[in-house]
Amino acid sequence: MTIDFDRFQKSLLDSFCKREALWKVHDAVRVYDESALPLVIEKFKDYAFLTWRGEVLTQFEEQRLAHNLKTVWSKVFDAPIQAASLLHRPKANLAFKESDTRWILGGVSAERSLWVKEWGLPYQIRFMGHAHPGLFLDHRELRRLLSEENADGGRVLNLFAFTGSLGLAGLHGGYESLDQVDISKPNLEWIRENFREHTKVHSCEKRMQVFAGDAEFFIQRSIKREEKYDAIFCDPPSFARKKTGEVFSVLKSYPTLIENCLRLLNQEGLFMFSANLEGITHALIEGEVNKFARILGLGRPTFKRLSGDKDEFESSKGGMCGVIAKFR
Repeated sequence: MTIDFDRFQKSLLDSFCKREALWKVHDAVRVYDESALPLVIEKFKDYAFLTWRGEVLTQFEEQRLAHNLKTVWSKVFDAPIQAASLLHRPKANLAFKESDTRWILGGVSAERSLWVKEWGLPYQIRFMGHAHPGLFLDHRELRRLLSEENADGGRVLNLFAFTGSLGLAGLHGGYESLDQVDISKPNLEWIRENFREHTKVHSCEKRMQVFAGDAEFFIQRSIKREEKYDAIFCDPPSFARKKTGEVFSVLKSYPTLIENCLRLLNQEGLFMFSANLEGITHALIEGEVNKFARILGLGRPTFKRLSGDKDEFESSKGGMCGVIAKFR
């Protein structure tokens, strides 16, 4: 595709200014998410992480992109941009290679990672060698609610944990112990790094275990062992390739995931399910939760619907679709 860089620079400036109320408060904000280009830009303090979902950019196009970003950044923000990394991630490409990320600004002196705070809690952002910087920004409000839950102890299960942010927010919300499950061993190391920082925030000792493996297998094994949790968070990817070669699809799997998660939930527990795929709606999630809650004798829950800010996540109309169900 041909990029009109003059038009892009104006669009970028408008986008940054439109999100001023967000970046004045938060370390981490999606500052560009327009439908005109297959591009997302996320701001982490004075660093940027760009995701390009179109055809491979030429060297000239990357240079112009970097120049436009640096120019607009210096006009809008007090501090100049320190570095920017670019991830090339076509929608059809399920396999990630480390070479898919590279610096387009400040790479020589740039840090490969940095810490940001959200609602007072620390999260590590990584700019190189990963298919995502490590914090789903459309989950910001969800993390706030979980961190303010005021639970009186209890046990949390965080499935498809990625870097563990939802589970760690739950610990801050009063739960005492946490099981984090993810199939990626590098993600589990990232979870442990985040947990070490979070323990500096908590006034009392918290416990966390991490499990490397398939979340669906973990659920089945836990059901057989008659395990129970006071809160379960389930945030599956839209698609993922399993070690067996099978492709996981949340659209096909979400009813079974919801049913089996509820089998592990204690009476008067909390269940959260979220997805980021067109076709999965709040109403569909709530319908499945109600159906299986009735079958399992959990009672009728109260629901809280969540999505990302529609202005911040413009091209995806709010990003994720999430539901918190409370059985109290």
